This record gives sequence, C-alpha cells and structure tokens, in this order.
Amino acid sequence: MVGRAFADDAMFSEFFEDAEKRLRVALFFMRMPVYQTFGAGELYTTSEKTEGIAGWFPPGVDPSRPSVVFRTVPLTWLVRFAFSSGRKMSAMFQFLEERHHTLIQSDHWYLQILAVDPEHQGQGHASALLKPMLSRIDAAGMETYLETPGPQNVPMYEHFGFEVRDSGTIPTTRVPYWCMVREPQS
Repeated sequence: MVGRAFADDAMFSEFFEDAEKRLRVALFFMRMPVYQTFGAGELYTTSEKTEGIAGWFPPGVDPSRPSVVFRTVPLTWLVRFAFSSGRKMSAMFQFLEERHHTLIQSDHWYLQILAVDPEHQGQGHASALLKPMLSRIDAAGMETYLETPGPQNVPMYEHFGFEVRDSGTIPTTRVPYWCMVREPQS
C-alpha cells in the first residue's frame, strides 16, 4: 500500500523514469519509514484493510540517528538499500533533515509519513489518520513538523493548520519540497 501511494512521488520519479521500476523501488524503499515509526515512534492505520497509514515521531526521537536506524530497520534491508539507490536518496534526505533542524528547534512531533493507497484517496482516510493525533498534540501544546515533495499535498496539510516555512528544490535534483509546521491549536 505505501509503495503504491508513493510510486509517482517526485523523489522516485527523479531517479526512476520507468514506471514499473519506480513502483518496485517505492515498494522496497518505503518500508524504512514504516519500520522506523513502528520501532521508535507511533504508527497508525485506518482499519484492518490498511487503506492508509500515518507514522509519527515523538519529541526527542530523530529518525536519522544511526541508533534509531539500526534499532528499527532490519540489517538485510539496510544493506540492500545501500547497494541500490541508497546513496542518491541519502543526499536528498540529509538535505531535508538539515532543513528540519534549522526550521524547528523546539520539542515537536514529526509526521514522517502519511500514505493512502491510491484506490482509497479522496475518501477521508488522511483526515481520519491526522485528526486524532493532531488533537492529542494540540492538547500537549506542541508543534508538528513535516515535509512533502508533492505540491498537491500542500493544500491538504494547510487545511489541517500546517503552514509552509520553507520550499524550493532539493539541490542537485529536480525534486521540489515544502517544509511545513503546525502550531498548537486550541
């Protein structure tokens, strides 16, 4: 499901023109945020049918730290990633991680992944995944951070109170990005 949701993502399109290969890579690559949020954060799904998922990291958990990566992602997967497209994509993620730490230094929640199967998009699943967690974060008086490479995602996140804090194109790529922050709402 997650791979299908991201198969046409700008990040994968940058490196893989062939749609079949892009889907295979997305199916493989998008396991990492699922492993990470399941092991070191909070992972939610819409139902037993898994129409969508949302992966969140609580304050103080940095998914890029080697201690988090090696504790949550299977070693065989990391080796396979390193020998596939890992180096290319790692540079993109390093850039986004630097933007993350520059734009928000306070304790905050990080929405690392929100994915809805293409067959189920437009049916309220993203809302069902976001609203309960955002209510919980609001009650704690904390900010929420995310980044997206999809211009179509920006209005949806703005609908939930996120504001664009930075945007542009990831260096040495054609991949756009929007870094967004949501202040606590009452």
